[in-house]
Amino acid sequence: MRATCLVCTLKRSPAESNSESLAQVVLGALREQGVETDVIRLADH
Repeated sequence: MRATCLVCTLKRSPAESNSESLAQVVLGALREQGVETDVIRLADH
């Protein structure tokens, strides 16, 4: 299984983002279950 998280912060990488930090908590739990994860920060696109 695969999960992609779209982070809608206004900050571009590599600035710290609370939204991305929260997403990493959720994705970390998914990774523990064997899910492959990706993060896309929309402000970078």
